[in-house]
Amino acid sequence: MASAYESSANMGGPAASEADLRAIARSLWAKKALIIGPTILAAAAALFISSSMTPMYRSEARVLVESNDNVYTRPEGASTGELREADELAVQSQVQLLLSRDLAREVVTELNLAENDEFEVSGNSLAKRALVLLGLSRDPLSQSIDERVLDAFFERLSVYAVPTSRVIVVEFSSSDPELAAEVANAVAERYLELQQSAKQATTRKASTWLASEIKDLSTRVAEAEAKVEEFRSKSNLFLGTNNATITTQQLGELNTELARARAQQSDAQAKAELLKAAVDSGRPVESLDVANSELLRELAQQRVALGSVIARESRTYLPAHPRMKELQAQIGSLESQIREEARKIARAYENEANVAAARVASVQQSIDIQKKVAGDAGGQEVQLRALEREAKAQRDLLEQFLARYRDAAARERVEAIPPDARIISRATPAGTPYAPKPLAITVLTALGTFILLVVGITASEFMVVPAGPAPRAPTPPAPPPPSSRPEDKPARPLPPTKDATPEPVARTESPQPVARVVPPALADAAKTIVTVDGAPPVFGKLGASGPAATQTEQMEIEAADMRMLGDLASHLATMPKGDGALNILVASAMTGVDPGSVALSLARSLSGAGRKTIVADAGSASRDFAATLPNPGEGGLGELIAGDTSFGQAIQRDRASAAHLIGPGKSELLNAEAYARIAVVFDALGLTYDFVIVLSPAADKPEDMIALAKRMGAAILVANVQDLVTTAAHRALEAAGVGDVVLLLTGAAQARAAS
Repeated sequence: MASAYESSANMGGPAASEADLRAIARSLWAKKALIIGPTILAAAAALFISSSMTPMYRSEARVLVESNDNVYTRPEGASTGELREADELAVQSQVQLLLSRDLAREVVTELNLAENDEFEVSGNSLAKRALVLLGLSRDPLSQSIDERVLDAFFERLSVYAVPTSRVIVVEFSSSDPELAAEVANAVAERYLELQQSAKQATTRKASTWLASEIKDLSTRVAEAEAKVEEFRSKSNLFLGTNNATITTQQLGELNTELARARAQQSDAQAKAELLKAAVDSGRPVESLDVANSELLRELAQQRVALGSVIARESRTYLPAHPRMKELQAQIGSLESQIREEARKIARAYENEANVAAARVASVQQSIDIQKKVAGDAGGQEVQLRALEREAKAQRDLLEQFLARYRDAAARERVEAIPPDARIISRATPAGTPYAPKPLAITVLTALGTFILLVVGITASEFMVVPAGPAPRAPTPPAPPPPSSRPEDKPARPLPPTKDATPEPVARTESPQPVARVVPPALADAAKTIVTVDGAPPVFGKLGASGPAATQTEQMEIEAADMRMLGDLASHLATMPKGDGALNILVASAMTGVDPGSVALSLARSLSGAGRKTIVADAGSASRDFAATLPNPGEGGLGELIAGDTSFGQAIQRDRASAAHLIGPGKSELLNAEAYARIAVVFDALGLTYDFVIVLSPAADKPEDMIALAKRMGAAILVANVQDLVTTAAHRALEAAGVGDVVLLLTGAAQARAAS
């Protein structure tokens, strides 16, 4: 019978490497008996085997993991916020607890599963013996009966957590649906009992520990309180009323007595002074103490009576009459007696004031003595308070432990300890077996057998390879003829065109390093100038206007300079675009020659020709370039190499053209070490620009100029005279690896010096 390849070849269809689906279908149809027959036999065998297998039933119980503590069973001092809900890790931990061997051993013992024939595992089967001999399984006969029963138990047990919930499902499979439900419920119940037992054991341990701590604390509390009383009696720091020491109370009482004595002294002195002032001034004595005197009242009554007599007699007698004089003398005598009595009362008050003053002095002396006693007792009170604090802390701790002990002792019973889970769904006997599924097994077996046969027959058709000549490989096109001039090769590789086919490269060849290519613009331009023997070739000479030059002459000189630099830019602009940029070094042969104007003119001409150009100052100290920068104070090449600024911050736009500029930045950041890392900056600039013009330090710093020249493709040496210094700088650049170095003479230095 023809294969798929032969049919394809005879029908003139696709190539031999492609398959003909119609030919494959015809081949499969021709061999349909080899496919349908084994498929039917496999389906029948699967149906017979699955029907003869013992049906297995599965039952499940569901457990919700949550805290069941309430206000009556919650430990004393615990709040509802402290009973946090179980998280995912806690639920997974409870799953592992349900799968513990201790719990399984209790269930096996309770239900007496060791005597059940379903859990008796023997190693007499051929398949089991083969696995044991191959080392892929343990020999059941080498295990004890309990271990074999536990292994069979765990093969039928499945415990898992329902995602995004705290529900755990306990599934058990058995040929007996009643046994499956009974085992699942027993596992869930033993799980709850195991939690209660664990909590009870923890509570019992806490009670035992608290009892021992309470015993020790009672002894320490008694010792601390005894120390307090002993120190109090030794220091005579007994407590009085209001929990104050006797010394403090005595000092307070003395202060009160002192205040009372001072008040009495002041009162007596004030009364004495008032009486003395009234008597001395001759005014009538008006005082409560005087009014209360019996003698003074009698004298006052006699004076009033005598006054009435004088008034009655004055109507009869003149003042000079003896009777009137007698009466006046009696009144004077009475007034003298009244004043004398008032002075006695004043002296009595003065004596009382003196007694009060003596009392004040006595009390003050007692206070001073008591202050010394109180001061001496202050340090002892500090020690006493420290002992009291220690005794109080021990007493408080003892009371806390007593309360916790009473709580723990009350919770030691299992009934008082709720588990942190509850059964929300008990297992019930299943009415339908979950395995085997004869119909599904038969269909899958038939489908698998059919697919395997189809794949095998199709693979056998593809393995038939027709004999004949091997196909010929297409002949690659001939490579283009080489250029007659090596310097005409582009500095960078050109991208391949649509019609060009790259030349195949042998896999055994190792990649060769890319050689430095001399740019055709500089090479051609340099060879057109007549040079002096032993001196480097001169590209051209820039003019310099003297101080006496007119404006017209100066403009003509500048136009000639621009034409010469424009010719150099035109040569460079003819270079093809490729990957990376051409790095051109512009350096001065000696100090005093500013190469900045040359680099700027060349960059502006190249940007005017449509080429992306950037000028970077690497420490040339060019005044012309610094004057052109829009923002001289911003970060430059030094900060860019050091990583202190970004390209967007360092690059500036030239005001006179589309060229871009990078200032030197901080001079201390530009050194030989920085030049060794400058290749990273040049590589990054080469992704955007066609030409990168770098202003180098003068040739009198050869180490800096050579460090930069090693990373350059061309160089322009600016000098004001063609002497030995210029020749040495030219040779140093060539020795650094720059393949194309040209010399450009300028008279600008002499012009500035002359001006």
